[in-house]
Amino acid sequence: DVLGSRGLGDVYKRQVLLLGVGVLSYYLTMLFLKQTQRVERSTQYEHVIDVNPGSMESSNLIYSYDKKSGKIDAMVLELFDAGTKNMTYVTIPASTQITISAKTYNDLLKKSSKLPQVITMSEISSYFEGDVKYEYGILILQEELKADIGYFTAMTSDEFNKCFEWENGKKKKLCPTKQLLDEAAKCSDESDMNDLIESKWDSLISDVTLSQKQHYSKELKQVNREYIHTYCAKGQTFNKKFKLDKTKTAKMIEKIWEKKAYQSAQNSTSSTSCLLYTSPSPRDPKTSR
Repeated sequence: DVLGSRGLGDVYKRQVLLLGVGVLSYYLTMLFLKQTQRVERSTQYEHVIDVNPGSMESSNLIYSYDKKSGKIDAMVLELFDAGTKNMTYVTIPASTQITISAKTYNDLLKKSSKLPQVITMSEISSYFEGDVKYEYGILILQEELKADIGYFTAMTSDEFNKCFEWENGKKKKLCPTKQLLDEAAKCSDESDMNDLIESKWDSLISDVTLSQKQHYSKELKQVNREYIHTYCAKGQTFNKKFKLDKTKTAKMIEKIWEKKAYQSAQNSTSSTSCLLYTSPSPRDPKTSR
């Protein structure tokens, strides 16, 4: 009869509705699990530094490495002040050569018996294995500079070159690429910045988690791309090895942290421009006058 048909129709509609709710609930549950159960490679090993993404200041040593050999071919220290929204990059040559202190060297020998006491940063992967090798790089570098470095980000040369380029084509000072700046500029809010960071995350290596990196999304969105400043570590190059002037470089980094909010673009002709000197090679006595 008519009433019976209506009753069956209502039951059918409720079943369809319940099925739809069930499917949606399953989809949302799986989406939640995907976000919350991400296996972070930074949680898969024992750290050798006190990893510190910071709450207001972020100090991130960014490595570029050759995909085949693992050799480090570029380094830039990213300094971000969430309070002032100052973004600063300090280029540290991969050819930087450091004499490890006796105490630290004896400790590191327990981890790598072939480690030389005078080490070139580009060769870190020759003496340490796994992601933790980048933390050993931080440990050695920050002891030399007497400056805290909170964490690292490592990427293949191909990925690195999408983010950084040599200023004026000269291999002295690295600066963000137009591609990277344009991608950041397209982010209209914190959520967009979160998505941008996540889209790149699986192509990077870091000792912080995705959520820790996204902690700064709101402030990163507020960075004025025109006011990003870039510097070079102070020192000299001799026989293709860079010798840090650790006192001047440490003082430069300290002054960067002390700066008020940048109000203008960096003046490339001022004292803030790159200062990386090359020592002349010894003169050949046969040709010297």
